[in-house]
Amino acid sequence: MNNFYVHAEDATSNVPPEIANQVNANASVVQVENNKTAADEQIIVCLDPGHGGHDSGATYRGYQEKDINLRIALYARDALQRAGYKVVMTRDSDVYLGLEQRVKIASENDANVIISIHCNSGDSNHSVHGAEVEIPNGNMVAEIHDQGKNLGDDILDKIDNLGVKNNGSKERNSKVTKYNDGSTADYYSIVRNAKQNGIPGIIIEHAFISNDSDLERYLANDTGRKNLGEADAAGVIKYFNSTAGINYHLVYDYDYYIAHNPDVKKAFSGDKGKTLLHFWQYGMNEGRRAISTFDVQYYKNNNADLQRTFGNNLRKYYMHYMQYGYKERRGSYAVNDSEVAKISTIHGINYSAVYDHDYYYNHNDDLRRVYAYNDGIGLLNHFITYGMNEGRQGHADFNVNVYKDNYTDLSRAYGNRLKDYYMHYIKYGAKEGRNAKTRINTRPVAPGNTTSTIVTKYNGVDYSLVYDANYYRNKYTDLQKAFSASDYNGLLNHFVTYGMNEGRQANATFDVNSYRLQYGDLRAAYGNNLKSYYLHYIQYGNKEGRKATGTTTMQGAVTEYNGVDYAKVYDFNYYINHNADLKRVYGTYDDIAALRHFVTYGINEGRQASATFDVNSYRRQYADLRKAYGNNVKNYYLHYIQYGSKEGRKAIGTTQMIDYVTKYNGVDYANVYDFNYYINHNEDLRRVYGLFDDYNVLKHFVTYGMDEGRQANENFNTSVYAGNYVDLLDAFGGNKKSYYEHYLKYGYSEGRNAKSLLTGSTPAKLSNIPLSNYRIMGTTNTNVNQLIQFFNKSGHTYPEFYKSTDAPTLEAFARMYFEEANAEGVRAEVAFAQMCLETGYLQYGHDVKIEQFNFAGVGATGNGNEGNSFGKVRLGIRAQIQHLKAYASTAKLRNNCVDPRFTYVKRGSVPYVEQLGGHWAVDPDYGYNVRKLVNRILSI
Repeated sequence: MNNFYVHAEDATSNVPPEIANQVNANASVVQVENNKTAADEQIIVCLDPGHGGHDSGATYRGYQEKDINLRIALYARDALQRAGYKVVMTRDSDVYLGLEQRVKIASENDANVIISIHCNSGDSNHSVHGAEVEIPNGNMVAEIHDQGKNLGDDILDKIDNLGVKNNGSKERNSKVTKYNDGSTADYYSIVRNAKQNGIPGIIIEHAFISNDSDLERYLANDTGRKNLGEADAAGVIKYFNSTAGINYHLVYDYDYYIAHNPDVKKAFSGDKGKTLLHFWQYGMNEGRRAISTFDVQYYKNNNADLQRTFGNNLRKYYMHYMQYGYKERRGSYAVNDSEVAKISTIHGINYSAVYDHDYYYNHNDDLRRVYAYNDGIGLLNHFITYGMNEGRQGHADFNVNVYKDNYTDLSRAYGNRLKDYYMHYIKYGAKEGRNAKTRINTRPVAPGNTTSTIVTKYNGVDYSLVYDANYYRNKYTDLQKAFSASDYNGLLNHFVTYGMNEGRQANATFDVNSYRLQYGDLRAAYGNNLKSYYLHYIQYGNKEGRKATGTTTMQGAVTEYNGVDYAKVYDFNYYINHNADLKRVYGTYDDIAALRHFVTYGINEGRQASATFDVNSYRRQYADLRKAYGNNVKNYYLHYIQYGSKEGRKAIGTTQMIDYVTKYNGVDYANVYDFNYYINHNEDLRRVYGLFDDYNVLKHFVTYGMDEGRQANENFNTSVYAGNYVDLLDAFGGNKKSYYEHYLKYGYSEGRNAKSLLTGSTPAKLSNIPLSNYRIMGTTNTNVNQLIQFFNKSGHTYPEFYKSTDAPTLEAFARMYFEEANAEGVRAEVAFAQMCLETGYLQYGHDVKIEQFNFAGVGATGNGNEGNSFGKVRLGIRAQIQHLKAYASTAKLRNNCVDPRFTYVKRGSVPYVEQLGGHWAVDPDYGYNVRKLVNRILSI
């Protein structure tokens, strides 16, 4: 026997044909290389022309988006097919399809990607133009986001080469819908549903139908549409030629995955999308095998360089093989040639009970003339497709005609549908011990019985302890249809031959399910052999006084596995009843398989298996364990088993992290940082760091969170702290991190309040305050109400003097500043802040007098020099603002000049507020003092 290490790419060239046949049947070779075609590798691209039928999409100048989308898609299809790709179209004519139906087509055809083809529209805005791609967000399956972005970028690059403006790739989140893991879903149905089916889905908005230039150059004529379609195809080819072009077909096959993972089959059989998603989300992390041609454990064990890089992170081995290992021709599994030739399992069904390769080949001359001996798949496919319907014998122990004649219940059910007899034997008959090899002349009856009286003995065994004929027949409607009330022989024969194997209850005092649940010694001895439980009770259990009814939960379940007793962290009944997926797979009796699942998968997944141990609670409670084990979840279970229970450690009920890290680079951030508060109030951090990585969460806070002003402690809020203390606002402005640092060094010990607003305080909007120097010219960043609030917070009142002027109220005064500043392009907050500084909030008291309407000391040089006077409030405000414009800009005035000193200024010499010192006033800090007041205004 020859053993070969076979790589999927070698399947048809470097190995014997019998191995190649099996490899070709089970593997899809999908990466594109220069010397291979996409057809060889089964790359499947689903193209989805948007809209159709009654849904025209966007329209403009008589053009309908649905028609343009279809033509672009057809050109893309033709180009991809020429390159050897298999293309699936959701529509190739003018028909309407629902959004979910489009993704269903992609999923059912095992598409690697789905590309929805559209044109954009700016509705009434005809100036917007260019192309963009809508891609998946990073939630639920991060790789699908990465693949969608890489694919979208490659396509946009090709479209950009045509001269279309590249508007980039974009993500859009739903405001309502969540994925099943609780994360925010994608907004677009195509993108969202594709992800839920394990497929990267993108939407290409090729150009704007509403833009005349885009329409005429790219969308309205066939040349432009062809260019766009071929650009799409070129982008797809570029993507699959690169290492970014991940193709799960190299490591995943739906039929194989379903057949070899019974829990997945129970949960998702028939739903290809959810099955693939399970593989992405869980299967790779658990190291499950999903195709005959890739075994992750083999791949890991035979590549030491990868072990050093990836350790026990199994998911990374799958990803490496798809991106690099396949092209590097690394071995991915071991295959034995004779096993390939003599296969009996295909599409998840094991036909070995009715099919034997050698028997079928040797007993059918016509097949020997057509099929080679080592064409195992060809022979098995013939048997399934033709042989069973023709009644051919494929196994020495199964003759379909004998099986049909022996059992009238089957012949009544199946008639002449021969294939159904084979399938019944595979699923049920072999397990029930039915005879398909030799004919039974007469149905067995209880020996020596020829009467119609109730009988309980059969072949010398008295079943009365577990069987009552009337109870048995009355309990099951199928028996009532098959047997008359007086057919006691038939009923007992059915019970002995089938009923016990099926676990049917035939007596009010014996329930085989209760008996199994009650006694661990019997489960260890008999496993799933139900008949043995009945016989044990008849021979021993009744005499021993064993309980045979009323037990509904497992007693004495197995807790020891490979020499380790998991009883302190594992309870079979709890595990099964709190994990519906396991209950579907293992039922309520298979305690050995359930324990094996817990040890193999459940622990690594952090599943709770006992009411007295919750690994998440245990992790949160003890910092020493987090430091020792990090994210190695299994070690927390083992620690509790070996040490924690003895030490009396708490293992349930802790919902918040205890003793989390607060020190980073020698600084203790405890007064402004609480891990639990920070992680629970920032969903983006929970997605990235989970609920246990206290070190990296603290690192994020110090590195980014403080700069962003994120609240991390209920007792410290930057907006409240800045709003309460104007000295801090003046000192730090919009530099959020400085508020945290001040509180840590001084504020906490000074007893300053950073939790709640003091009387008269309002929260400071620090994000409105720029960190850089502040330009005098520009768009005003405040409004009249904010100017009024700022003035009133100073504690001063608007002078009575102005009641008889053109600004009789503070509102009128502030509005004048707003109007005059905007007229000249000067920021109103700068002019208003300067006025408050110069006049002491209109209280005056120095050389300039209130009646001069001079609000910024224009012309006042000290030593009693009063400076210029103006006839009314508005003129005084206008003169100040024009003087600011003279310093900050070279642009012309928009109003007539009323500033008598306008021409004395070097135009444009002082663009920033901070530079006013030494120019407007002698004091070098003058500009900074104005800026402080500007910050106060912006913070309101």
